[in-house]
Amino acid sequence: MNTRHHRRGIPVVAAVTAGLVVATGLVAASTASASAATTTLDAAAASTTLVTGDLPGWKQVLKDDFSTPLAAGSFPGPYASQWMTYDGFPDTWKIGAYDADTLSVSGGLLDMHLHTGADGVPRSAAPIPLVNGQWGGQTYGRYSVRMRADALPGYGTAFLLWDDENVWANGEINFPEGGLEGTTHAYNHQLGTPWNNDLVHDTGVSYQAWHTYTIDWTPGRISYLLDGVTVATTTTNVPRTPMHWVLQTATDGTKPAASVDGHLQIDWVSQYSYAPSTATSAPVTTPAPAPAPAPAPKPTPTPAPAPAPTPTPAPTPAPAPKPTPAPAPAPKALTTTTPTVRGDVKVGSTLRASADGWTPGTAVTWSWRVDGTPVPGATGSTFRVRAGDVDRRVTVVATGSAAGYTTASRTSASLLVLPTTYFSCGALNSEHPAGVAKSTSARDQVGTRTLAQPAGTTVSATVYAANSRLDVDRDGLVCERR
Repeated sequence: MNTRHHRRGIPVVAAVTAGLVVATGLVAASTASASAATTTLDAAAASTTLVTGDLPGWKQVLKDDFSTPLAAGSFPGPYASQWMTYDGFPDTWKIGAYDADTLSVSGGLLDMHLHTGADGVPRSAAPIPLVNGQWGGQTYGRYSVRMRADALPGYGTAFLLWDDENVWANGEINFPEGGLEGTTHAYNHQLGTPWNNDLVHDTGVSYQAWHTYTIDWTPGRISYLLDGVTVATTTTNVPRTPMHWVLQTATDGTKPAASVDGHLQIDWVSQYSYAPSTATSAPVTTPAPAPAPAPAPKPTPTPAPAPAPTPTPAPTPAPAPKPTPAPAPAPKALTTTTPTVRGDVKVGSTLRASADGWTPGTAVTWSWRVDGTPVPGATGSTFRVRAGDVDRRVTVVATGSAAGYTTASRTSASLLVLPTTYFSCGALNSEHPAGVAKSTSARDQVGTRTLAQPAGTTVSATVYAANSRLDVDRDGLVCERR
């Protein structure tokens, strides 16, 4: 069984470098650009050498100019604190494979050797920068890379920002993207319908020359800079959730000829977090104290008046009778609607509930349930679907209360949790450590031996059916581990 694969959004485990297939295609249909290019030069983004230090509005969180040589087959080696890479599973188009052995460092360049292996499978790479040594991204940032590539028909790039939660609908930003024998492009995908492009821009420059590519992602705006000049900008469909950077190469939808063999080289990379500058307040000065006034002359004392006579107290009136209190008004009925649940109903995804249209001022509490049973601790408006929820139905109960109204509860429509299709056994085992069996009668075939299912095996016909392609020995168990 192959256990080295990982699906999108799974960080590195132990000593295995792993990754996720993210780009939806290295070359997309042409659409109109969202803006025209500007000629204002950004000096930092135009630099041919690595810029060190913060910039106005940006805080540098990662930089690398690849000064330590490293032989092919050793990556990440000394770069492990700043890099991981996809390794050992099919590329986006399922034509080639990501292979860490294609990566090496020499002459101050990170080199990707793009070629067809002895098994006839094209090889590529997709290294991922690690900020502070940790997998995961950030919301907004600047991303710069200086790179070039040989003209290699059948290979391409999709250097991209990809959602940390692995939800494509949350957005995808690509630059540079395209076939290596052509020109570089900038892309932005629509939120919610990411198979549609929000922006496509052809820079008109080839991959063969050295260029510096920069993505500036800020609230409400994405700008694409080529050698310091903004070539495209969009203010629509701007992602708002954390994303991580992937320097992805792969086949471009066609299988390269076995004779196609060459290199993509990266001189340096730099990543910044978004740190908008703030206005500096003017210093506050303390006024000098006013001189003390000269003391006024003491006035001549006025004689005290004669004491007034003590009045005779009036008689105490009899207390008024207590009025009978009016009955409290009957509480009114809350206006309610059925809660709405949004999100992919599959393992690892986050579901979000909302109760729109309730009486203004209503305080709403939540209770998530699986097959009608409350989930302990699941009392917020979001719920992360667990591996054990597959084939079961998820609902959420919204309970509202407001002063002067009766408390009311409404239950959402039930949602069936669908099985996840994993890209690899590594990804499947991260949620089903002992593997998945299609039935309790399935037995593990190991050579000529027939063994019982490993302890802890998940028995689910639907999860097995969704991942049966990983059952290479066709014994009814997927990715079994002992």
